Amino acid sequence: MAHARISCSRADGSEYDVHLSGDLRGFDLRDDAIAYAKNWAREWLDARFG
Repeated sequence: MAHARISCSRADGSEYDVHLSGDLRGFDLRDDAIAYAKNWAREWLDARFG
């Protein structure tokens, strides 16, 4: 499944997932899926961190 992922790193360097987008397989064009994922991530981050 293709998806966008926002993650953070702990002090020890280990990574953990914060949030996953929905499945991006539904897009016919790769560029459309990438544009959607970037917009989704920006909106998610803006909503939480301004």
